[in-house]
Amino acid sequence: MDIMIQWTYLELLIFITVGLFTWLWIRSRRPISYPPGPTPLPLIGNFYNISDGDFLKAVRDIRKKHGDIFSLSLGAYWVIVVNGADNIRELLNSRGEKMLDRPPIYILKLNDSYGIPSASGRLWKEHRTFALNKLKSFGFGKRNFESRILEEVEVFLDSLKGFKEKPVDLRDIINISISNNVMSIVIGRRFDYDDPKFKYYIDLLGHNFRNLEVAGVLAFLPEIFTKIPGDPFGAHKLDDLIAKTREFYINEVKEHKEHFDDNNINDFIDAFIKEMRERKDEEDTTFTGI
Repeated sequence: MDIMIQWTYLELLIFITVGLFTWLWIRSRRPISYPPGPTPLPLIGNFYNISDGDFLKAVRDIRKKHGDIFSLSLGAYWVIVVNGADNIRELLNSRGEKMLDRPPIYILKLNDSYGIPSASGRLWKEHRTFALNKLKSFGFGKRNFESRILEEVEVFLDSLKGFKEKPVDLRDIINISISNNVMSIVIGRRFDYDDPKFKYYIDLLGHNFRNLEVAGVLAFLPEIFTKIPGDPFGAHKLDDLIAKTREFYINEVKEHKEHFDDNNINDFIDAFIKEMRERKDEEDTTFTGI
């Protein structure tokens, strides 16, 4: 009887193992409607094709073998890679409506799917159009914006003179200088180079980008990997950094609302608040959330 039970357990183990392997193999098969690509392996998909440390070279090698348009199985998602200006132009022009959505990946969910980089569908389309129009109206991309850049360059050069030929780490100064050009449009003012509030914000951005080097892999993994103890992929750290970065803008928006003047629109936040108030009676408005 004991021997029979042992064989039953063994058979059950074999059945589960074979069933799991079969499920992983079926799941890793490329959908018929997808473009060709390297053969994915169960569980790891095509990660083995791009894991040699040089992602760009790996993609170029796959392109040589499978053509300009190919597909890869990366973690929980299938990814279609499109190469060539003509292919990209045709894709955006002829199938633009199918390109409006973003995948439901962890990093984008941290922004609650708001903001142009994270938004999808109608929300992305309307906010992108609004952002482009308003940024242009404030001079972005036009010749009159050149004067703002030149003014910031003058401040930057004067700041360097203050070091009197002493060694200095230029990273923070350059980051603040470049950010000031954007901030002058987004929030209507620039910041001094020694402003502690803005230096803290710039530092947060730096930590965000550095942490993405590790957390970027979460884009292709099931969300359960963000719950692993010890935070090996930096998910909790990234969540905290984004929350602190968002707090900077929340404070700016709050200040803009307190001093909002419908007849004096000075920056992008003012323009968004005005648009939001003008559309407040629309049931399906996408201009909410600030």
